[in-house]
Amino acid sequence: MPLNEENQTETTEIDENTIRHEEKWCIVRIPGPRYNVLVPILEKQFETRKRSKAIDQLGYIFLKHNPDTLLADLLPYYGAFPLRDCANQKRPATLTESELNIFTKILEDSDLNLIILDHDLTYYAEGHVPVVCIDEPIFGKTGYIVRRKGNRNFIFSLSNTVTISATNAHKLRFLSIEDYQKAKDNGLI
Repeated sequence: MPLNEENQTETTEIDENTIRHEEKWCIVRIPGPRYNVLVPILEKQFETRKRSKAIDQLGYIFLKHNPDTLLADLLPYYGAFPLRDCANQKRPATLTESELNIFTKILEDSDLNLIILDHDLTYYAEGHVPVVCIDEPIFGKTGYIVRRKGNRNFIFSLSNTVTISATNAHKLRFLSIEDYQKAKDNGLI
């Protein structure tokens, strides 16, 4: 059945929208001294997120790219490692624009040390009680307080693909989920 011009136009618009939706913010880690060498090169080759001192110290760069082709496109750049999706280790970890804004806001507006973890939140749940953080900048985030390497960490999920550990969680206040809900219902929070 032949398509008229109107149907062809709609198909083209859908294809362009699909392509746009495939591009997400991918997290790339560049450890050590290679960071200062690779970041300017990657900024010329890919669309990148504006850098900040806090993100530079962690060795991360955020590339807007199709996650399915990111691994192949980073091969020429030795030392640039895309972080893996914590639910599906075969795919790169991705963030939406709003999730990336939250991540950078937490890093820039607080003295929390954030680490992106390899496993999803359920991996850290065993034997731990879920809690809700009641301090900014991660107010309302649900996660677990876990001892890792002798430190008290608050581990929470930023998205379906990224789990974060705030390594200096001793500075934050937490409530159990039941107490948080009661406080919220009574207008205290």
